[in-house]
Amino acid sequence: MFTTKQLLPALAAAMLVAACDRAPTAPAAASLPATPRMATNVSTVCMSSSTPTGYVELSYSTSFSCGSSTFYPNAKTIGLPASPETVCSGSSVPSGWVITAWVSYSSSCDPYANSTGFPRDRFTIKIPGTSEVVCNSSPVPSNYSIGAASWNSGCDQYNEGYRGYNNARTITRI
Repeated sequence: MFTTKQLLPALAAAMLVAACDRAPTAPAAASLPATPRMATNVSTVCMSSSTPTGYVELSYSTSFSCGSSTFYPNAKTIGLPASPETVCSGSSVPSGWVITAWVSYSSSCDPYANSTGFPRDRFTIKIPGTSEVVCNSSPVPSNYSIGAASWNSGCDQYNEGYRGYNNARTITRI
């Protein structure tokens, strides 16, 4: 049999572990921050693993658990995106999401790129609103119509600063 002195610390530890294992309660809509959220369910997997549907690639790295390959990177950090989310250009865009901008160079997304920002190796994705300006490289959800084409400096994937062509379009929910 256990004594009270033996049971109380064990019970307290069990309650603490149970409380830490629970997912946090989502805040009320009114208290959500205005700044972009971060991806959830983030994990690092080997590059040879396929990225699950709905997940995005957030960065690339080297991991000894992925073997002693001479190729860098051999691992990728993946997660379920928040809206908006900046992802590596090698990532797929989840169904129903759009590309709203190309973002400058990051060594976490392309270790071989130079630091001049050419080409841009990340893009911003989001769940579109009623009407949204998206980059031409963006998929268009099936419940949206395509409207006017335009130039958008955020969609300048190659950082050319060239305004001689349209690189964006407005989409509208049907």
